[in-house]
Amino acid sequence: FEFSGFNASGAVVVAGSFTADGVSNITGGVEDFNSIVPNTYKNQTFAGTYTLNGTRGQLIFSSLAGSPTYDFAVDSKGLHGRLVEFDATGVRGSGELAQQDTATCVSQTMSGAGPLGADFVIGLTGAEASFAGTTPGPFAVAGRFTAEVPASSSTPGNIDNGQVDASVPGIATITPGSFSGTFQTSAQAARCVMNVTQTIGNMSFSVYPITSTSGLLTEAFIVETDAVSQTTPFVSAGKLIHQSGYPFSNP
Repeated sequence: FEFSGFNASGAVVVAGSFTADGVSNITGGVEDFNSIVPNTYKNQTFAGTYTLNGTRGQLIFSSLAGSPTYDFAVDSKGLHGRLVEFDATGVRGSGELAQQDTATCVSQTMSGAGPLGADFVIGLTGAEASFAGTTPGPFAVAGRFTAEVPASSSTPGNIDNGQVDASVPGIATITPGSFSGTFQTSAQAARCVMNVTQTIGNMSFSVYPITSTSGLLTEAFIVETDAVSQTTPFVSAGKLIHQSGYPFSNP
């Protein structure tokens, strides 16, 4: 799942995964939570319950502070859905649910077997916090990159051929900007991590897989994991999607 919203002080983003056991229990939950205020990034595990009532249902992450609660509805095949937060935590917003066909993320799922690696498009929306030298407000990023094949699942892979367009408060739209970095397996099987350098600054992300084909990641939710500060003033979330046909030479 992926969620974007706000509290009384600014933007809030969340992404994660969990297992629904078919009889109302949520287990194996992992999520990354980030907000402008309080400016504390949290990676946390959780459990909870869910209920179904006709055309909609409700998720309750009861082991987390405030028991975050989301009303949701899914499509006729049960593969995709939308959710909205509905509780007393002070957070309001909405997001997306997707059934996973792969529940683990290792470096090879992002790069494939090689030899050239795998191409991805990236889309992010979020907000910039107010610090000396920054301008608060919403921002958006869209672009693409190649995930090179790492030497092993414990070795970072490189991000290259990256290019992004960014619209940032207080700055003229940046098009195109550079995008490079690394990606690797994390200590939690549910997610990979990415650390990138781009024109608007350094950013770190968790990557939660949704679908894969022959072991290659084809779609994933991503969420920024930087604690908000003057040097990392953004909170953001979005998606990675496998790109085919790159490089494009014939319109």
